[in-house]
Amino acid sequence: MRVLKGGVAALAVAALVAMPVPVAAKADKEDIARALAALAILGVAVAKARNDPDGWDEDRYGDPFSPAQGVICLPKPKQCFKDGRFSYRWTRRIFGI
Repeated sequence: MRVLKGGVAALAVAALVAMPVPVAAKADKEDIARALAALAILGVAVAKARNDPDGWDEDRYGDPFSPAQGVICLPKPKQCFKDGRFSYRWTRRIFGI
């Protein structure tokens, strides 16, 4: 049985090797330029992620502030949180919403 399994595996490998491989098209200057642009964009994204030590998105949330102990308010979405949970009372009190 072991010889039969080995023979079947050898035939499968031989069949895969014997299959013709499609010829890849040569890369032209436009393809190379696109690949380099993609690498540059990826490099900028990685560099930006490394340079943002706290990971806080100021453009989306603004600079958080604390009007009272245990309360944190985010100015851009106009939301306040008390002890880590959304607080309708503090949101209404600070932003009038």
